[in-house]
Amino acid sequence: MNQCHSLEYGATVWQAMKWAESVLESSGRPDCHVDAKLLMLYVLDCSDTMLLLNRQKVMAPDQFEAYTKYIAVRQTGVPLQHITGVQEFMGLEFKVNEHVLIPRQDTETLIEQLLGKLKDNGALKGIDIGTGSGCIGISLATYIPELEMTLVDISKDALAVASYNIKMHQLEARVKTLESNLLAQYDGEKVDFIVSNPPYIAQKDMEELMIEVKEYEPHLALTDYGDGLYFYREISKLAKDYLKENGLIAYEIGYDQGEAVQDILKAEGYCDIELHKDLAGQDRVVIARRG
Repeated sequence: MNQCHSLEYGATVWQAMKWAESVLESSGRPDCHVDAKLLMLYVLDCSDTMLLLNRQKVMAPDQFEAYTKYIAVRQTGVPLQHITGVQEFMGLEFKVNEHVLIPRQDTETLIEQLLGKLKDNGALKGIDIGTGSGCIGISLATYIPELEMTLVDISKDALAVASYNIKMHQLEARVKTLESNLLAQYDGEKVDFIVSNPPYIAQKDMEELMIEVKEYEPHLALTDYGDGLYFYREISKLAKDYLKENGLIAYEIGYDQGEAVQDILKAEGYCDIELHKDLAGQDRVVIARRG
């Protein structure tokens, strides 16, 4: 931590950012350049353009103190998004904290595939199981104007974050939350689709995760403490009773789970099963239709 006091008052924005990169790199943090820049943008509350124009400006004392403090926190492995409290996803901003998974670009593949199948279908109803921050359900409701969503989670703390994000995006009329273990408490009508990014990391793989994930994101949302497939089995079995005829089920999956999840859906009688890759070319999404 002492490194964070080696930068002296009177440093320019540019000098502070270069120092921050060095400190974060020496601590083994990934994406040091990106984090140094994003935390500076956060402290200065400015755009990329203004940051570039003010790079030779001396930092004000309060900005200097805040920036060095945030770099010290990031140095320990606390995720950037837990410092700023927000994460961008699908062109939207979401509040995040230690009670929810940080939305990731990989999950945008799930949204994009569903949007392609659901858009222009008129009024729709959907359920998002294990909603966390609400990023999946809220994004879908934002881009499908007649969609009504129920965001389900077993965690009260996660639902508090999702509720905040619903209000922030002014979707209270069409998006509701439900505290429930899977669909146990759902008593609404049948829906057009069910979507889920469930805990799919196998217990044996947890130790291999980066410190930002392993130490600071909720294990309840990361792993089933088994083989990583428990929730695909349970949701696939339950969903048939809650989906309309020809309703869709859509999952985010781990890069090595494509075959296993497709087999689970086949065994439960789903049809038109599709496997989609993310931008990195990894298996990421499975979508099927209720048979």
